Amino acid sequence: MAQEIPEFVEKCQVKPIASEKKKAESSTSEQPKASGNKTAAKSSQADSTAKDSEETAMVPEQFLTKDVTLTLKTTAGDIPMKLTASKTPCAASTIASLAKQGFYNKTVCHRITTEEIYVLQCGDPDGTGEGGPGFVFKDEYPVGTDQSNLYKPGVVAMANAGQNTNGSQFFVTYADSPLPAYYTIFGSVSEAGMKTVQAIAKKGTKGGVPDGQPATEVRIDKAVVSE
Repeated sequence: MAQEIPEFVEKCQVKPIASEKKKAESSTSEQPKASGNKTAAKSSQADSTAKDSEETAMVPEQFLTKDVTLTLKTTAGDIPMKLTASKTPCAASTIASLAKQGFYNKTVCHRITTEEIYVLQCGDPDGTGEGGPGFVFKDEYPVGTDQSNLYKPGVVAMANAGQNTNGSQFFVTYADSPLPAYYTIFGSVSEAGMKTVQAIAKKGTKGGVPDGQPATEVRIDKAVVSE
């Protein structure tokens, strides 16, 4: 008898990645330089709080039934964000589930960009830009549309390494970023949260490079989901 496929797995096209590391990027395909910068961004500072990227998280068993708030309690301050389960159920449900599992606790926001695109990227368990939860899932809004000018300040979107390769990494835009509609937008940061993100961005990157680690480590002590 064929084994029944869980609804979430089927609808979100969840696929396991075994031990292979998934490199997630929030830069455009026209900016391959991001890959090199991620390598340069790895340091003992990031590794000191990193988790084992080979540890596989649990796939959500069900979808969120309504929008929820995810608060990243970081060393730089709280970053509350609304997750839009009604519009992007796969991404919102996955990120909320990972947070409830403690997946983001004690991880670092490993990347910030200060030229062309303006994002703070978090969600990698090993702090290098190559980690993930052990599975990937499909793209959602606005991927597949021809919409533009979507990545405004406060947008929360999935980082990825190509089509349908969403995992655990996500980014927050702190200024208008001219990205194509390749990245699932699953939430928005609150006004209070944006003050924290802007303060992080104001400090720039470690070494002053346009794409690298935040100048001051940003560690997520705990990620909390609330209604």
